[in-house]
Amino acid sequence: MPITLNCIKVFIASPNGLNKERKSFKLTIEDYNHTEAIHRKIVFQAVGWEDTLGSMGRPQSIINKDLKQCDYLIVVLHDRWGSSPGENEYNATSGTEEEYEVAKECLKNEAYPMKDIAVLFKAVPSNQLIDPGPELKKVLKFRKQLEAEKPLLYTSFNTLTEFNKLIRKYLARWLRDLEGFTKSSEVDPNVPSIKDPKTGYDTIYSKELSSKELIEVTSEVKEKIDYAWRLANEGHIVQAEVEFSKATVNQPGVFQLLNYSDFLNRIGRLEQAMSMVEKAVEISLELNSPLNQALTLIKLGHLFQDQGEIDKAEEVYVKSLKIYEQLENLYGLSIVYNSLGIILQIRGQIDEAEKLYYKSLKLDTTIQNINGMASSYGHLGNIQLIRGDLQKAEEMFNKSLELEIKDDHLIGMASCYGSLGNVYAIRGKWTKAEEMFNKALDLDLKLGNNDGIASSYGSLGNVALSRGNLPKAEAMFIRSLEINQLLSNIEDMATDYFNLAKVNIENNDLSKAEELLNYALNYNKQLGKLEGLAQVYGTLGMVLYKKRDIKAAEEMYKKSLSLEEQLGHKEGMAADYGNLGNLYLDQDEFPKAQEMFTNAIEINLNIGNYKSLYSNYRGLSHALYKQNKVEEADEIYKKSQEVYKSFDNSGL
Repeated sequence: MPITLNCIKVFIASPNGLNKERKSFKLTIEDYNHTEAIHRKIVFQAVGWEDTLGSMGRPQSIINKDLKQCDYLIVVLHDRWGSSPGENEYNATSGTEEEYEVAKECLKNEAYPMKDIAVLFKAVPSNQLIDPGPELKKVLKFRKQLEAEKPLLYTSFNTLTEFNKLIRKYLARWLRDLEGFTKSSEVDPNVPSIKDPKTGYDTIYSKELSSKELIEVTSEVKEKIDYAWRLANEGHIVQAEVEFSKATVNQPGVFQLLNYSDFLNRIGRLEQAMSMVEKAVEISLELNSPLNQALTLIKLGHLFQDQGEIDKAEEVYVKSLKIYEQLENLYGLSIVYNSLGIILQIRGQIDEAEKLYYKSLKLDTTIQNINGMASSYGHLGNIQLIRGDLQKAEEMFNKSLELEIKDDHLIGMASCYGSLGNVYAIRGKWTKAEEMFNKALDLDLKLGNNDGIASSYGSLGNVALSRGNLPKAEAMFIRSLEINQLLSNIEDMATDYFNLAKVNIENNDLSKAEELLNYALNYNKQLGKLEGLAQVYGTLGMVLYKKRDIKAAEEMYKKSLSLEEQLGHKEGMAADYGNLGNLYLDQDEFPKAQEMFTNAIEINLNIGNYKSLYSNYRGLSHALYKQNKVEEADEIYKKSQEVYKSFDNSGL
């Protein structure tokens, strides 16, 4: 039986010289339609000037007429501005600029279907940036105008692969809007939309690159890089990139290349960031500088890790470790131990990760490296959080926070506030958790730290979800997802899809929830992240249970429980025991239900998870009552009421 499709037109505006991108734009839309859109009764149609010309009149006027019937505009610019469109009411100096101005007018007028505009800038080689011709100067001026006005979504790309990924991300965002998701812009009108991510740092550059024990650099080069970072911190991304380009072209060196790589990574150009680090590796080898080579390998590992290539990251970290061992460089050893600890933690090897974090902490304490000590305490806090020892986790996070404040390290402070918020959230202290998450968000917004901003939105979404404010929760999760998509941060994207699935479960849209959970499942499988897999299996069990597929639900709960036990993740184990208890209770298997609820209660009492404890007591009371154990049932019910009274009810 034929289905009716909603046709959504997407116009691409660009000058000459971007033929590959224009062709790929159409192919990407065709592929996205088949894989994602058509089965959801939507089809995107690619539209460009090639489809409109042939009528009489000023060519640009004919293009504009068709543009006004489109739903979205994507502008793509590189190093050409384009030819004049002739006399026009906008005083536009190129056809692309006129199309942009027409779309902006349509966006403000409800009589037209225009819903959004995105601008994509293709990266320009460094030597061109420092000596731009007349056309490139106009492109750079336009980009600076967007930086100042901040009117819409824009970003940059380097390769055709990155371009295609961006197109798919925008299509995914627009598809969500068309399907009726709460728009992320509705979260808070005072919070800016996501832009070409700012490279804000509270220090000029990363701690690794500011340590004389880890890299060799002259004061002259350092001053030039300092200036580039200051521009980036102030949001002048174009001029910052020009300055980084000057530094790498005029005086190519490891310090310059690694800083430029950090900058490119922050604005989402991962492939170009990777190429900078690879050049830095080559130079360090040519100069026979083991110190610089070790740090370049660490930076390379960070990039691999960001892209989910955990095995490659581990491989280069181990190479770096061997160099630092030969140099007896305690600063470098500390960083590598922490980096390898994170890899082990992702794989679920919690005990091994903890040992490395303690080794790092011991070294940093010896050399009084405050930043390193703070980082290690933070990682150790996460280990205790996984184990469900909230008191120890809180103690570790507070130690980390104290050191970050002493070091005036704002990004570190924001991370600590977020971690403390997670502790309070698990305890059901939602008001205190919200306070911590907002502190983190305030700092990250000040710094332009998009990783942190996304994390804070996700955390605040969980606060809203706990209070039953589903539209706000959904909007927060979508805002987090949009940022992580632009940063290609697949680990956090998995978390965002997982969180959005929880909203859909509450809305009883089980099919949508299952679809989102499968996205999260695939990302976690790619990463080999056991903690994420356990969460997804457990939640898939909830979805299948609601669908009355009891056998499949039980299988998912048991899969999750097995992983949580392997990880030693007490909170997750308790949740799975509780879910299995509810399942057995529903199937009149009351002794099994009693056993599961008893296990859950024992764990939740140990970790202080009072919100879950309340529901566990209620379930156990019911299971006992059904077995005619009335006195025991009454006693347990009274305990449930005591827990409820002690619980932070503002979080309900």
